[in-house]
Amino acid sequence: MQRGLLIVCLLILPLAMMPGQDNFDMEQVYAEEELQFGVRAFHEGAYNKAVLSFEKSLSIKPDYTLAEKWLARTYYHNGYTSTALDMWSRLKEQGQLGAASNTMLSMLQYRRSAESGIEVPPKYVEFHKLEGTGDDGTLFIRPTSVVPDRDGGFYVVAFARNEVLKFSANGTIMRTFRGGIEGLNHPFDLAINREGLFITEFSGDRIVHCRPDGRVVKRFGETGTGPGQLLGPQYITDDGKGYLYVTDQGNRRIAKFDYEGNFILSFGKETAMFGGIREPTGIQAWNDFIFVADKKKQQLIVFDESGNYIKAIDSSLLQRPEGIALYREGELIVSDESQVLLFEIGTETFFPIVIPDDATARMIHASRDANDNLLLVDFNRSIVSMQADFNRMYAGLFVQINQVNSERFPNVYVDLTVQRRNGAPFVGLQQENFYITEGRYPVDGTALEYSINDSRFAEVTLLIEGSSHMRAHTDMIAQVSTQFAEELLPDGKIHVVFAADEPVLRLEDGQDAAQVRAAALSGALSDTWIFDQGLRLAASPLLDSGERRAVVYINSGGLPENAFDSYELIHLADYLQTNNIAFYSVSLDPEGAAAEETEYLCDKTGGIHVYAYNPEGVSPVVENIRSLKTGRYILSFRSNREPNFGRNYLPLEVQVSIFGRSGRGEIGYFAPPE
Repeated sequence: MQRGLLIVCLLILPLAMMPGQDNFDMEQVYAEEELQFGVRAFHEGAYNKAVLSFEKSLSIKPDYTLAEKWLARTYYHNGYTSTALDMWSRLKEQGQLGAASNTMLSMLQYRRSAESGIEVPPKYVEFHKLEGTGDDGTLFIRPTSVVPDRDGGFYVVAFARNEVLKFSANGTIMRTFRGGIEGLNHPFDLAINREGLFITEFSGDRIVHCRPDGRVVKRFGETGTGPGQLLGPQYITDDGKGYLYVTDQGNRRIAKFDYEGNFILSFGKETAMFGGIREPTGIQAWNDFIFVADKKKQQLIVFDESGNYIKAIDSSLLQRPEGIALYREGELIVSDESQVLLFEIGTETFFPIVIPDDATARMIHASRDANDNLLLVDFNRSIVSMQADFNRMYAGLFVQINQVNSERFPNVYVDLTVQRRNGAPFVGLQQENFYITEGRYPVDGTALEYSINDSRFAEVTLLIEGSSHMRAHTDMIAQVSTQFAEELLPDGKIHVVFAADEPVLRLEDGQDAAQVRAAALSGALSDTWIFDQGLRLAASPLLDSGERRAVVYINSGGLPENAFDSYELIHLADYLQTNNIAFYSVSLDPEGAAAEETEYLCDKTGGIHVYAYNPEGVSPVVENIRSLKTGRYILSFRSNREPNFGRNYLPLEVQVSIFGRSGRGEIGYFAPPE
């Protein structure tokens, strides 16, 4: 034991030597040793263990600022955001907080204050412009539509060049669609769903179904006035329930097809209750309704999904309405050629949000991308304008470095999250947007390994309520757990935690449905079951996952009185949110009941609550897990720093920049001990 202590002291002697002194501080030696233990534990996701090490380091050396910074960071990742904010604020007052940490503190404080604040109406300003024609050649001519993709990029329909172009979030071309051998005949608009792209051909009087790689699956529709025939189809929308709706302008009606191209019905003609559509342009499905812009009538006309007329909406602001797109839940963007309007569905109120300076502009379509930027197409000037809300444009980016994996040093892997100021994920970043330094010195070989947002692979823990109420739901527990396993495996991982009076990890890395089902049914039920500790345990195996993360709570619809005795609700929500873990609730209650607290956790983390007896079962949860937006990225680089046998503390910085917006995250790590 004495020999081991002597070796440790000799090994970390260089760390403790003070400039200008011949002696070394043994307290500093021990404090740095505990810091090293804590940093390694943090990067393994063992936050409780890390807290103990940092607290011990500070008990040895109370003025050890680096240990205090790490303790604050660990409290934050452990769900104690308020404690972390207090510690960072104190360090800031002492002048001990770095620039990146100071920015992080400011943004977290802003989020806390904004939760109860009044939202400011958007005021959009242009930050980038794609010109269809220029000195460098022609990108597109006469764009008619711009449609965002979930990866942060977007599609531009080039009407006059018979192409559809896919752009990245950086505004660079990634792919060109020309419609295969037959080509595209004046494409006008497109809809994106899990089946691929559905492109309307204005002059071809049909719809082209393409895969994301551009391969044509089929074409459907033909020229004419009969059922399923089209004359100049323009805009198209997807209701998310298996159906497409197309504005058939030449026939003055709406045509409805399924994803296979089968014609379902048409509507919009004159009836006893409705005078008929005169010039259908834009169209958008929302909830159970179909909104159609009538350019000649200067109205938005509302139908149900069966084509029944509901009502017409007038406004003095509507002049020549064309494209319609969903802005966010309950709000639409209406392009009105000389302006872009925001329409609140509930109040039926219009607000101008963009008015161009150029009188020759003709804005016929606008949409909101995955990063909440506004994308506008100007048909006359062949321009795509990228705009951002002025209130957020210059707020910067929030860069949170989650973990550093140095097991293969000098090859190092970094897991980080990029968000906007309001906490929403920033997606679509590419390698060119990241710049890594160690101690302010550039590293070699920076690479973006992958974006979690582009992956459908998910790691999920099923948290099974262990109350006696679950005895009546045994068959449903078996059914739900089996469905999860069948839909997630093999493109995912499943763990099972049983939350009884002592929560237990029943299964780690389940391999098949039989294993998952058996684990979900294996716990002993109890009236003294514990929810909060069960949830923390369920999250634990996900903390070092490089994939999508989710906890799915299978429950009887209620919570025990002691549900938050060990961990408060807000701490659990912060813990999940900070560590990029979405929470989902599956109720087995015959009435579909759900506790308010579980609905709160779903809302805060991006998850959803579903009723197990609905016709789709838990499929909506699985699809949501695989498609939920996340700003997590995995980077790699080759370190140039001297590790000193794993004893040197290696500071790391990551700068993220895109279109003038930037943010920086800082952290440190140790190479593996040799």
